[in-house]
Order: sequence, then C-alpha cells, then structure tokens
Amino acid sequence: MPPESEAQAKTDQCTVNGKKEDTLQSVCAELHARVSAFLAEDPVDNRLRSVQEQTRTSLGVISEALNRYTFSELSLSYNGGKDCLVLLILFLTALHTHTLTHHLSLPPLIQSVYIVSQHPFPEVESFVATSSHTYHLDLARYAKPMKAAFAEYLEEKQDVKAIFVGTRRTDPHGEELTFFDATDRGWPRFMRVHPVIDWHYAEIWSFIRHLDIPYCELYDKGYTSLGGTTDTHPNPALKASTTDSEVSGEEGFWPAYELVEDDYNAYNQGQYSTTSYGAQGGAGGGGFTPGSQGGSQDTPGGVSKYGKDTLRPVTIKQVIDAQQPHPDGEFKIDGVEITQITFIGQIRNISSQATNITYKLDDGTGTMEIKLWVDSESSSHLTSGMDTTNGTDPSKPRLVENAYARVWGRLKAFNNKRHVGAHVIRPLADYNEIQYHLLEAAYAHLYFTRGPPEQFAAAATEKGAPGVNGGRQQGQQQQQDGGYGDAAGGAGSGPPLHMLSVPARRVFNTLKSSPQNNEGLHVQNIAAQLGLQVSDVLKAGDELLGHGRIYTTIDDNTWAILDL
Repeated sequence: MPPESEAQAKTDQCTVNGKKEDTLQSVCAELHARVSAFLAEDPVDNRLRSVQEQTRTSLGVISEALNRYTFSELSLSYNGGKDCLVLLILFLTALHTHTLTHHLSLPPLIQSVYIVSQHPFPEVESFVATSSHTYHLDLARYAKPMKAAFAEYLEEKQDVKAIFVGTRRTDPHGEELTFFDATDRGWPRFMRVHPVIDWHYAEIWSFIRHLDIPYCELYDKGYTSLGGTTDTHPNPALKASTTDSEVSGEEGFWPAYELVEDDYNAYNQGQYSTTSYGAQGGAGGGGFTPGSQGGSQDTPGGVSKYGKDTLRPVTIKQVIDAQQPHPDGEFKIDGVEITQITFIGQIRNISSQATNITYKLDDGTGTMEIKLWVDSESSSHLTSGMDTTNGTDPSKPRLVENAYARVWGRLKAFNNKRHVGAHVIRPLADYNEIQYHLLEAAYAHLYFTRGPPEQFAAAATEKGAPGVNGGRQQGQQQQQDGGYGDAAGGAGSGPPLHMLSVPARRVFNTLKSSPQNNEGLHVQNIAAQLGLQVSDVLKAGDELLGHGRIYTTIDDNTWAILDL
C-alpha cells in the first residue's frame, strides 16, 4: 500500500481493533489490552525498550493525575497531532486500570478541547472528527487564539482544574516543563499535565506504528507537525530525490516517521515558519503549543520567529544584562532582539542527567549555565560532546572541565533564572578562536550602538581630514571632551562621550592618555591619578564597560581602552 494511502485507510476505519466500538469502556479495555501486551514484549532493539520505559512513566503520571482529580475536573487538549494522539491512547489505557482499581464508572464521553487553526487542513479536520468519535471525546472547538479559547472553555466547564497536554521536552519553550505545571500569570488558571514531556520524536512514531494506531494522513506526505494551510509545509528534511521510486505522490516527500531526530531540530533546519493563531492547532504541542506560554502567542502578527533566526556573537555579561521588556517578551541586547546566540567560555562544571547535560561556562565576563538535551539513543554524546566526532583519539579536544568550548543556542528564562538552551556545544581546537570571537562580539556591539562603520568613515573624511582646519579642530575638541576624535586611533569613528557621567569621562581620558600596553591600568592607579575614591572609579568603570568603551585585561579591576 502506498505510504500516503496507508494512514487514510486507517483513518477511514475509525475503529480500534477492526470493529466498531460502542462504549468508552470497551475502547479503554481494548487499548489497555494492546498496551499491556506491548509492555510485556521482549524488545527487539533499544528504541522499543526506551518506548516501553516512556510508556510506563507516562502511565504513572496519568495515574497520579487521576488520583488528584475527579473525571469532571479533568480535560484533554486534542488536535489530532501525533503527540496528543499518543497521550490520548495512554490516557484511555490508564482509565481502564483506574476504574477497575477504584470501582468507578466511566462517563459516556471524555472532556476535551480543540483549538482550531485559522486555516485548518481538511485532512486534519477529518481526522479530528473521526478520531474523536472513535475514542469518545466530548470535543469543544474554538477557532480563536489560545488564551481566549481556554478562558471561554473554562467559563463553560467550571469544574475543570487540570488539562492533559501533549507538549514534549524538545518543543519550543518545553525544556523547563515538568509533569505538572500551573499556567503562567495572566493566563486562565488550570494545571497543565504533561505525561509525554520526555518522549522523543522517534519514540512517538515507534509507539504509533508498533501499536498500529490510526493517524492523520498528512504525516505520510512529509508533514512533521499539523498547523494551518498557510503556515505549515512538508518538512524539507523529508524531501525525496527524483530517484526515490519508493516515494509515491506528486509531492515527493517521505513519511514523517522516517525522521529519526527530534522534529524541533529538523523544524529549525527546515527554516519554515508557523503561526500561533489558534496555537497552530497545537502543532507539535499536543493541542497546546508550548510557545504560547513563553511568548510566541503574543508575537506581532501571530507569526513565530523560528524561521527568521539571527546569530549574534556575545559575551556572557551581555547575556546576563540582556533586557526582557516583559516576561513573555523577546530578549534584547543593545536594544535589538536576539534569537540565537553564540559565545565561548571555559567549562567550570559538567552535570549529566538522563535527558540533558548542564555545563557551566565562564568567559571572564560572567558565568552561565548551558543545557543540552540529548536523545536517549545517543548516550555517546555524554562523552563525545555532541559536535565532537573524534572517536577515541586522545589528542583531540573534548568537552571536559577546564576546557574551552563554543556554544550555539537560545537564551531562556525560568523562575527568574537564565540559562542557554544549546543547539550545539563543541570544544575549541584553536585558541585563536577566543580572540576572534571577542572581536566579533565587540564589532556587533559597536554596530548596534553606534551604527555601521561606513557612515562614520564618511563623517571622518568630511569633518576631520588633514588639511581641513575646521574639521581637525573639531576632532581635537571631540577628543578633549572624552569622545573618539580622529586622533583617537582606530576607534575614532564614534560619537563623543558627553552622554556619560563626568567621572566616566575622566576615567576614560586617563586610560587614553596613559602609555598603551596589553595590561592597561589598575583601579588603584586610576584613583590615585584622579584623586577619586576607588568606589567612584569602579562605578565609572562599570559605566564604561557597559557602553563598550573599555575592557578588562588581567583581572576585573584592570582596564584598557577598547581600540578597534
């Protein structure tokens, strides 16, 4: 059977085991039997073994939720996607055990909510309709933004206190979630329950295919998440070559289950955008987009920025000082929004967990925790350091304490604590890269705070060129005022420092007039020359450091002019 017709045939059956099921109780019993048989199997490979472990964990989380809340207090977020489909199957399986253990009767239907995309796929709508009928869902539909949809739903279902959500760890903004998380401030209040939070993409598909669960036919056409027709496209990573005769259909994409890496990574590599209107129908988030709690819901125009990333070289101090206008807002450095960042630091500590590795890096300007999520199948990453493919060669650099590493990732904040979620972290093979990176970071800072260098080169030619007395005098006056006149060397393309405090200008002029060397001047020497208190000099130094006018050299209290 061709790949694109396989899921449709399953969908058209609208059955659990080849026959029509009439009651929720019989559906739960059938699914319980199939999942129990799967858990009793002797796994043929590590993938199935990990799926069995994930299944047991998720069933435990669902059981805990069933013990905390009554049936009327529970609901399920469902959009027909792969993640919430697995969640639904596990929920119905756990229901069977729970009702037998506690001698309870099941309600005729399961409370659930479906937040519809602004431009839904007909295939998604069809699958949601048939699967909600098959699995006996009392599905409330809302074609509106997520926050408003949940507010209205909870107004109508006032007994609901907790909602099952299919968010996974590798979804955007999902890395800090736990099994039970209350909604964020400003959102309708309920408990989010994440039973499949630690599942990986390949594990989701292994479960669905091993248990022969019907799924939406779009997944067989190269879609790895289900959103709307205007913003969701087949994953470019699944594009088949013209010689792949096994791929049928005019689109020429392999099925979604052919990917072995987490779909969030492939999603970013594919560089296609999604919308947050209606939560993309919950694309990739099991009916409840994780980004909606972390900012993408309020992105102007409703469009996520994952397809429009920039890469900014930074120092850790810049990351620490980055501004966030509000808890859901994007971080800004030098007044410019940042998406992906890169920096270099020395590894001070490494902490390995089952699903992630936490590195603490120090680049001389500050320290920052770096979290790298790893696939359970890729335990070698714990020793090889992700981007390092050095095998067993002891002469090659590795990610170990006190080694230097470069990080690429995103700045995250959770409970008022910042960290960087790393896409890649690799050891440094050439220490010249440290200085090169610092120059890049300084250049980017100056570019965003002073403007492109071309405009100042033109200004210098016009106002301070040799032979033009007025321009020369203006440049000299600018230098005396503490600015970068044309006699200030390579940094002489910036505006004057009149916006800084008087002590900051005095400290700057002292540093500039002192003999230039690699070490600069210590705070004590500056204080003695200027007749200022050390505390005043330190305050002025912080001001100059923050504006990128000076930099620290041999220690935090020894400074030199940043002369580019």
